[in-house]
Amino acid sequence: MKQAAKSKKQGFSCSLLLASCFLNRLALTTAVALFSFAAAQFSYRGELETSANPYLISAAQQRSSGVSFGLRLHLEADYGVGPADLRLVVDPAFQLPDSGADTALVQVGLTEAYALYHLDTVDVSAGVERLPLETARLSVPFRLEPLGELGQPLGLVSARASVFLGDWRLRPAAVYRYQDEQAGAVLSVRREFSSFDLEAHALYLDGFAVGLGGSGLLGELVLYGEVWLLSGPWDGRTALGLSGFWDNALWTVEAAYGPGLAVSGGPIPSNAYPQLLGQFSLPLGTSGSLELNAGFGLPEALLTEGRTWQLVVSSLYNHTEPDYQLSVGPTLTHGELATAYGLRLAVTTFF
Repeated sequence: MKQAAKSKKQGFSCSLLLASCFLNRLALTTAVALFSFAAAQFSYRGELETSANPYLISAAQQRSSGVSFGLRLHLEADYGVGPADLRLVVDPAFQLPDSGADTALVQVGLTEAYALYHLDTVDVSAGVERLPLETARLSVPFRLEPLGELGQPLGLVSARASVFLGDWRLRPAAVYRYQDEQAGAVLSVRREFSSFDLEAHALYLDGFAVGLGGSGLLGELVLYGEVWLLSGPWDGRTALGLSGFWDNALWTVEAAYGPGLAVSGGPIPSNAYPQLLGQFSLPLGTSGSLELNAGFGLPEALLTEGRTWQLVVSSLYNHTEPDYQLSVGPTLTHGELATAYGLRLAVTTFF
């Protein structure tokens, strides 16, 4: 009897010990989870723009006018836990021309949705991610990213690594553009020097391409440029620009040989033409700013042989407060087929 009681007591003690170990492990796991949750950082920011754009189009002795209304949302959300980051960027938009809802344009706008993991000298990411390759500021001589219905750049499905080796950065990536079901790969190599940097690209996505871009200081000015060589058929793209300050106003001039307007849902069209672009930004007081943009191009003529000329001019005044921005300004577009006059009115709220 005494032996049986002793065995029973030992068994009960073992059970208590196992239960205690289990509860301690559970408490430790819970504490680690709560600490990880507390250490996680979540941040977001966004903006909502409502716009009205009256316009007048004059073409071949015919005139038409109207007002288009637009609504755009831009939302960025980041969630970080230790060395891992999750990022989501969406740009949904809606545009209703004056002719009615049947011609409305809707953009879902999934721009980025990817996970990023930081190691000592390597960052690894996978998901839907933007992959801009241009160095130019006013033009896009060559791009891989698709575009939404309203022109917003969208992301590519990709798995990418960024390797940092002192002044060098290597970025290999496997990419897939689901809009036209094209798969490919990109390798970018960047080298930073004391007063300038260079980045070379080699890629395949519906064709081979190699490019070189860079920017650097030229006294108090910034000189930048890029050049691309494309296959099938062999073609080239280039841009060269200069930027600086005049008192407190920022100016930029750029000469480019590249495409004009982009095709929604795909890459920029292959037909390129010479362009001269300029931008002038002037702060006014503590809350205002004035931006002037002008572009002159020589695209191929549609009605005659040779080239025609195209002019795009816009002016925009912005009044910016911490929670909102008011924008107003005229636009002018003159081409071979028509001349369009417009006015931009927009209210943007920040949150």
